[in-house]
Amino acid sequence: MKELYTISEIANLFHISTQTLRYYDKIGLLNPEAVNPETNYRQYEQGQIARLAMIIELKQMGFSLLEIRKYCNVKRLDELEHLLEDKRRELKGRIEELISVEQQAEFYLKMIRLTREKHQDHILEISYLPRRHAYFIPVSFGIQDLDQYIAMVYKSYMRSGQRKETSRKGHVILSIDEESLRNQKFRTYSGIGLLTDSCVEGKNSLLIQEGLYATAAHIGEYYTISNTYRKLCSYIRENHYEIAGSSLETSVTNISITDNPDEFLTEIQIPVKQK
Repeated sequence: MKELYTISEIANLFHISTQTLRYYDKIGLLNPEAVNPETNYRQYEQGQIARLAMIIELKQMGFSLLEIRKYCNVKRLDELEHLLEDKRRELKGRIEELISVEQQAEFYLKMIRLTREKHQDHILEISYLPRRHAYFIPVSFGIQDLDQYIAMVYKSYMRSGQRKETSRKGHVILSIDEESLRNQKFRTYSGIGLLTDSCVEGKNSLLIQEGLYATAAHIGEYYTISNTYRKLCSYIRENHYEIAGSSLETSVTNISITDNPDEFLTEIQIPVKQK
């Protein structure tokens, strides 16, 4: 005689509810071996315990009840193999998405910490910066037209057919040419672009060379950034360096991240060489 188990015993064994087992019975996923005609209690035998263990394992792997029922109704290795291959591809895609989300979270945490560090008087310094890539449009425009040109560069990039993803995520860069920097003209830009994870193709590809840069953190409203440019240029002269190229400017924290203007941080980088 087969040993039978009550629905409560099965539920306790697998740490699931009796309501779940009743639902599995209703949809034909796991029917009891017998139903007591007097008490209407469901009873299960050993083979159904093994089937329930497989159902739970497949469910933990992310299979839908419909997929599980389809497999359980045929129970063929080729069917299970097909399901597992599909699930593995799906999980791989989800893992890549989660890694991307984690990297984005790490980026913003880094930016928040950088903002705090810069507030602790680490404002002006000479740093060795690595090589970087950008999608860049050389164009002259005034600071008063900045919003218009930001919209333009995004639109241009999207229309360019570039498949490489912009880095964290599409940070705008601005440039002031060397002559303007030397002449203390800080309100007219010579180009605008987007930082990218790797080299883009075509005429808008810009390689930002590695090397020594004088860097400054501009903290506060953007319209006062000319003051920080002046301080940085003075810092370059006082430390016996000279300007060696166009500036690179990018927003680290702005109104998209915080509503507090005192927490806005724009980083200015000017390539330099020793006199």
